[in-house]
Amino acid sequence: MLQVPITLEDTLLTTGLRIDQLIEYWHERHPWNDYNNQQTAADIVSKVIDYIKRDGVPMLGVLEALECCRNDGYKIGLAASSSMNLADAVLDKFQIRHNFLSIQSAEHLKYGKPHPEVYLNCADALKVAPTQCLAIEDSFNGLIAVRAANMQTVAISPKEQQHLKNGMLLIIK
Repeated sequence: MLQVPITLEDTLLTTGLRIDQLIEYWHERHPWNDYNNQQTAADIVSKVIDYIKRDGVPMLGVLEALECCRNDGYKIGLAASSSMNLADAVLDKFQIRHNFLSIQSAEHLKYGKPHPEVYLNCADALKVAPTQCLAIEDSFNGLIAVRAANMQTVAISPKEQQHLKNGMLLIIK
C-alpha cells in the first residue's frame, strides 16, 4: 500500500485530474519504489469503486437537480476526468444513468482536465454549442476546463473545501 502524505489543502491541486495525472503528480513529489502508473491507477480505481458501492452518498441536491433539469427538457451530459469504470460505478450506485444523454470520460483523451476537450466532446455529442451550455463543476481543474471550453459555469465547493481561503466562486459568467 502506498503511503503518500496528503492534506485536505493538497486535494485542491489535484481534484479533477485524471487518475494517471494524479499519480504522476504525487510520484514526482514523493517517489516510491516499483512505480507503475497503470497498476497504481487500477488499484486506486478499484478501491474507490468499492468505497462508492459500500459507502457512497451523492452530493446534497444533485439527485433533485438532475430530475428537475430532465423534467424541464434540458439535455444533460456528463464530462468526467474519471475513468468510465468509476463513472459507471457512480451512475449505477445512485441510479442516475437515465438522466444523461451523453457520458464522456477524459480517460483515453490526450489531455484530461484542465484541458477543455472532454467538455467540448460532451457538447458535441449533445449537439449543443459550447456557448449554450451551463456546466456544474466541483473542482478547480474542472472549472479551468469548462471556462476554456467557453461555457457558462456554476462552481460548487464541496463542504470539505469550503473553509479554504481560495474556495471557488459560486457562479461565473
